[in-house]
Amino acid sequence: MTGADDWGRFVAIGELYDVVIDCPDPDGLAEFYRQVIGGRIADSDGERTTLVTLVTPDGRRVSFQRVEDFSPPRWPGQEHPRQIHLDVMVTDLDESEPLVLRLGCDVARGLAQADRVPRLRRSPRGIRSAW
Repeated sequence: MTGADDWGRFVAIGELYDVVIDCPDPDGLAEFYRQVIGGRIADSDGERTTLVTLVTPDGRRVSFQRVEDFSPPRWPGQEHPRQIHLDVMVTDLDESEPLVLRLGCDVARGLAQADRVPRLRRSPRGIRSAW
């Protein structure tokens, strides 16, 4: 349930689990950020890995996802926009899905199968999220 509880506090559907950044070299970018912000590398086999996760010393997760034919963002133009998506951890996918759909998310067609976890959705503004 979204909205306010009996005490007027906001009740969230889920919690932020991971921030995922598209890139051409997930191992290299994860190592770069490990040296910048600290932490440990998780989920990497070191050989053309698809997704590498950096877990910071305080437990935050930042993942780097390989994208073939990656075009780096160019600012300030939008010919090559920045690419990022949020992973949201929920207690119950089946219970949470109708709630986010009511908020305006839709199925990211071609990106997810109905029975696959995580379930990929697009926010009302077109940003991908994994539930």
